[in-house]
Amino acid sequence: MEKRVELRTSELAQSVGELRALGEVSQAVNSTLDLKTVLETIVAKVTQLSGTEAGAIYVYDKLLKEYQLRATYGMSEEMIAAIKDQHHGISDAVSRRIRFPWCGPSLGCS
Repeated sequence: MEKRVELRTSELAQSVGELRALGEVSQAVNSTLDLKTVLETIVAKVTQLSGTEAGAIYVYDKLLKEYQLRATYGMSEEMIAAIKDQHHGISDAVSRRIRFPWCGPSLGCS
């Protein structure tokens, strides 16, 4: 019984953190029309919630037909420069995933 209470308490704490992050993202969206600010807030909160050190958001450019880096969090300038021009590989990977969502590395897809 004690283990269940601990597990439930942990789940509730995580939910509270997620709701706070969602509130902060909502506040950013409602307080500015600046897409860069909104995307930076989103990537920061998602990175923190996922427990990772860094994150990036790519946005699809319809004219170029590829994903472009738009926001980062927790990355050095060197890392940003290194990934900034990797949009071709990302565009290809995302396109494959959209066309074949069921296909992953375990099925011989990449």
